[in-house]
Amino acid sequence: MSDITALANRRLLDGERLKALNGTQGYRNVGFDVLTLCAMLRENWDSVSGRTGVQTAEINDAEQLADRLISAVGRREQGEAAVAEATELRQRVFTLFMRSYEEVRRAITYLRWHDDDVDRIVPSLYTTGRSSRRKSDIEPKPETPPAGGTSPAAPTGPGTPARPVTTGGSAAPGMADDEPFGPA
Repeated sequence: MSDITALANRRLLDGERLKALNGTQGYRNVGFDVLTLCAMLRENWDSVSGRTGVQTAEINDAEQLADRLISAVGRREQGEAAVAEATELRQRVFTLFMRSYEEVRRAITYLRWHDDDVDRIVPSLYTTGRSSRRKSDIEPKPETPPAGGTSPAAPTGPGTPARPVTTGGSAAPGMADDEPFGPA
């Protein structure tokens, strides 16, 4: 670079083109600056050949290296764009898959509502690795009688019929013979 600056100071090379160089920030800038310098030397070779230590073979080597550098930078930048594009496509496909899978789960849930086997047929993708316990796997806790000595009323679930209330009175079947909220 010092030879080229000296040649520009002697007005053998165009100093304005030297000022237009991009500098050493980034491989792309370096590659294009080297190509510019090589072009300047080739264009003015007749007037500078005896006044510089640079040989034509070195100019050729510098041009080849600059071309390789610019090509490598271009491949790297295109690779980043390709990776970004592939990442976006992967995210879109995953979103579409998840939406479709949830629609299938909704349909199976609707069709198999009374069979209670949706998670076996179409398991949720949001589980954390622990399998959920089925209702049949859960053991009922043994009930202990309260301290007062009276036992609580038997629970009535959806499959257990309620016991009819019997009163010793003379009311018609299904009718209470006294006040509904206590003795009169």
